Amino acid sequence: MLFFIFISLWIIYTDLRYRKIYNKDLIVILIVAALHHRLHYLAPAIVLLIIGSAVLKKVGAGDLKLLALIVAMKASYLELINSITAIVIASSALLIFYLIRHRQLKIRVPMAPALCVGLLI
Repeated sequence: MLFFIFISLWIIYTDLRYRKIYNKDLIVILIVAALHHRLHYLAPAIVLLIIGSAVLKKVGAGDLKLLALIVAMKASYLELINSITAIVIASSALLIFYLIRHRQLKIRVPMAPALCVGLLI
């Protein structure tokens, strides 16, 4: 769990600083999850990637891959619902913060902080 906290903090930092979620960070999470037998929901994750690719203009590719990884790592339906709820709450808070701070609607909000909250819950 401590590893996921550190990698989540790193992903949050790179997304806020460079607006990019690096594939190498996601591959590290995937390898660690596979080694610890934490990959459970692979089919929904693949469906999410396929559907998300169709709407890629609205969501970044790194954000989509991180969300698919989160879905794949959840062990039960309840954990999945809790993570999605945390992501929605954190996303809403980030969106409100950015809209108040920048006072415009055409801004790309970094999703990694919200997604990492969902990863850790």
